[in-house]
Amino acid sequence: MTESCRIAFVLQDTGSIYGAERATLDLALGLQAYTPVEIVFVLIHETRLGTRKSLIEAELKAAGIRCLIVSTGQPFSLTLVQHLRAAFKECHADCVHSVGYKAVVHCALAGLLPRPRPWVSTVHGWLERRNIKERMYKQLELRALKQANKVIALSTYYRNLLAGFGFSQERLQLIPSGLRIDGWSPGSSSKNGTAYKGPVCIGILGRLSDEKNHQMFLRVAERLLKEKLPVRFLIAGDGPLKHSLDEQLQTSALREHMRMPGVMDRDAFFSQCDILVSCSRIENLPYSIMEAMACSLPVVATAVGGVPDIIIEGQTGNLVAVDDDDAMISRLRQLIHDPERARTLGSAAHRRVEEHFSLARSAERHFALYTEVIRQKVPGH
Repeated sequence: MTESCRIAFVLQDTGSIYGAERATLDLALGLQAYTPVEIVFVLIHETRLGTRKSLIEAELKAAGIRCLIVSTGQPFSLTLVQHLRAAFKECHADCVHSVGYKAVVHCALAGLLPRPRPWVSTVHGWLERRNIKERMYKQLELRALKQANKVIALSTYYRNLLAGFGFSQERLQLIPSGLRIDGWSPGSSSKNGTAYKGPVCIGILGRLSDEKNHQMFLRVAERLLKEKLPVRFLIAGDGPLKHSLDEQLQTSALREHMRMPGVMDRDAFFSQCDILVSCSRIENLPYSIMEAMACSLPVVATAVGGVPDIIIEGQTGNLVAVDDDDAMISRLRQLIHDPERARTLGSAAHRRVEEHFSLARSAERHFALYTEVIRQKVPGH
């Protein structure tokens, strides 16, 4: 198909860019580069959260992508529904693409009004914590998603999970996120040589929050040091556990061997890192793992969510069970003692991302989906 269409992405602007925001921004850039899609963003600004500098808006402006702001003073608002419908009309959107529960719920309400527009939504996942508020939001999002023409799952795990919640296979679409990796290769020594240059840097990248399970990373680090292996450690990211992790680090034997500099530019992080570790209890399709693989770095990760979609055990990385410290230490020990093995895994990882998780591939599949739903009548519910 070569005919163009105009897509309105809708998501809440919290001022920061995490995994879902990064994936959405990259998808928009991919659509702009590889398809005839015209892009506009409709950002939901919740005024009660205060005024913050918007990193999303800044990136969109730098990329020349039009951005509309709709404001609300409440978490849920019928006025916001009207603002969204006005924004869709103003930008002449052929299809709406929502991301995040707040956008999903309000797009669903907008769709119950006359003359609904074709609408798709990407599920970036739920944390599955015992937080009553989060569980309520999950249920609201699931109910609202029943109104969408198509629901996009990024991984096999979430496609199966959504099917278990009653979504038909016809409504579900599996489209993984994609990376633009041409000309980007800041990975460190492990991908080019047969020996490490100094202590092996083992890094973890992501939000400093409970589901990322940094405690497992600290336990593993302590045991590797007790074995007197030539290692150092890097924790990159920010989040609610930053203060407690920093306090724990300052009072442990790790403080001389581990850095926790906060948020890092991805090039700076991956240029310093020899091995990426992911200890998460829940994931969808983690960007940090795909980026490490794109940099030809070996990865040792917990086999949760969509991680097994990316890593083939023993071929493009290593998978272990959550909180299986012994297994993770064993895999890391092998990579530390055998740089050639690390290089081989890293090279295979790069090829897998290049062949199966490219941004061009993801953009083209999204374009085909938009074309399909625009040509179909909005189904009754």
